[in-house]
Amino acid sequence: MNGSRLLVIGDENAVFGFALLGVEGRTVRTAEEARQALHEALARPEVAIVLLTEDWADALRDEVERLKATTLHPLIVEVPASRPGVERPTLRQLVQRALGVRIEA
Repeated sequence: MNGSRLLVIGDENAVFGFALLGVEGRTVRTAEEARQALHEALARPEVAIVLLTEDWADALRDEVERLKATTLHPLIVEVPASRPGVERPTLRQLVQRALGVRIEA
């Protein structure tokens, strides 16, 4: 990405997990911390992609949607939050729901 960087904003587990991959992150505990972290990331020209966990994206939904519609740089990507014990749909189920077609393997 030619000097461009990824940055993750989320809970401790998400930030730690991405740190294992070499991705810088910011742990947030309140909506105000998440909003501040997001705006600081937007102000950094070297940040090309902001990974925002879905729980904080939901908490800042109006702002996230406005930024996605009006800001070309950086790209804001929502990633699943790390919630122990929460069952998520499988990739197959998500594709089936999106396409409306049952996929057999």
